[in-house]
Amino acid sequence: MASRKAIKISLIIDLIQFAFSNIRIVMSNKAIEALNLEQGKPGKSQVDQSLILSGQEQQALRTRTYLNFFKYLVREPIFTSYTKPAIQRALGMIWAPEIIQKLILMYINYYRYYSYIA
Repeated sequence: MASRKAIKISLIIDLIQFAFSNIRIVMSNKAIEALNLEQGKPGKSQVDQSLILSGQEQQALRTRTYLNFFKYLVREPIFTSYTKPAIQRALGMIWAPEIIQKLILMYINYYRYYSYIA
């Protein structure tokens, strides 16, 4: 069984990355708002252009962050202890047919296998 200390450290690193990503997106949105307010005013802009992320960059940052968190949830002991039972409960609550439940779990296992290889 994997060490719990390594799992906790991995979670802390993922949460820190999630926080930094969200801070970066918030800073970008504030810079965009400030730039929009300054557009009608004459003079040089006070907004640092390097803070501004395009919509595609923001979406890529969010996707990367969520994918890293998903990878944490499908790692072994977390998957068998927490994630798999939670998925099964959620699918049971929406009365998903057993074949659909099995297909979803097969897809997640497929992803888990190939994410470990990569």
